[in-house]
Amino acid sequence: MEPLPFAFNVCTYLCVDTEESDEGVEYPLMGSLSADERRIFYWRLALVLMITSKRCNPNQRHVIITNDKADVVYQGQDLRAWLAVHGIETAYLPFKAFRWPKGTSKRFTNAYYKLECQGLMATWGKPSILLDTDVVWARRDAGLEQALAAGQTLMYDPHERGADPDSRQYGATSMRDFGNIFRELDPTYPNPTPVALGGEVAAASPAVCAEIYRDCLHGFNLVVERLHKGQPLPDEPRGLHLVNSADTLLSFGVCRRTDLVWINPWLKRMYNIGFLNNLKPGDEQKPLWHLPGEKHRGLSNLYAFIMEGDPRFWQADDEARARFLGAVCGVPRRTIRRSTDPSWWQEQVRIAKGRAGIWRGKVLQRLGLFHHR
Repeated sequence: MEPLPFAFNVCTYLCVDTEESDEGVEYPLMGSLSADERRIFYWRLALVLMITSKRCNPNQRHVIITNDKADVVYQGQDLRAWLAVHGIETAYLPFKAFRWPKGTSKRFTNAYYKLECQGLMATWGKPSILLDTDVVWARRDAGLEQALAAGQTLMYDPHERGADPDSRQYGATSMRDFGNIFRELDPTYPNPTPVALGGEVAAASPAVCAEIYRDCLHGFNLVVERLHKGQPLPDEPRGLHLVNSADTLLSFGVCRRTDLVWINPWLKRMYNIGFLNNLKPGDEQKPLWHLPGEKHRGLSNLYAFIMEGDPRFWQADDEARARFLGAVCGVPRRTIRRSTDPSWWQEQVRIAKGRAGIWRGKVLQRLGLFHHR
């Protein structure tokens, strides 16, 4: 399969804390890392996503959208320079429009930056796909490439509850609950059962990006207006999803549309930690792997292999490279490790912490205080 000529932009976003009010923001998956350590960590993740995509999509434009102006140096390597050498751009975009008033939200507030990115991508002449930094582009897929080149509006439905919009299987908020929240916020909202989108991906034409930006900002401003007036959010505590989950605001802006195409055949949010393993035979054949549980292990190891020039990444054909990515990240099984990997006991501690975090998330979900991604 010949590489597709330039037809779409592959993007990710990286938003760093820039204000004093950001100091109290929680990053549950980042442990005790300092703000600068988190910053470098996310740049490394972005590098892995961008270079895995570049190997699959050599003719497409690759852009990291960021509000970070500082130098990015890790272990003596200038990551910005390295990315530029490999044809990956960085685009500066301030974080302004989707910043909550101080004290409104303390969880994942930087994730709202992805909504800001829609406005920038609307100014480009080609369709764009925006991915979270903990995604890997594992292999080429003609169907996905054609959908992106055509500018289809591709979104991810992680729970696939369309047949039962009243189901609360994945938390305390059903599709119909979200519809009620959105309609209380905006009585003209047209969709009674919007999907709770997964925000790890959003792809659209420039014109649709502009509409998504406009509609998400409309929802954001409605929430801010309520906050300024001292009014409760719709259907509290479920309505707190609006200020604690960027995905909910993305759903508000996107699910009023009727032209959505689900990217599920090409992307999956994958967990492969013993007790939490949703991998099924064939998942490794999907081109896009979202690996939120691999930030500190598989993706960090991939970064090391890439920067070391490992031939299993740089010299392999497409299929062999995909198998290498899977062997490092545990899709479907982890067969390649590094000496820096945790010991068996350290791994058990990590699993125990993971279990505790999941149960904490479930309790908060039931209370309507946190929409777990």
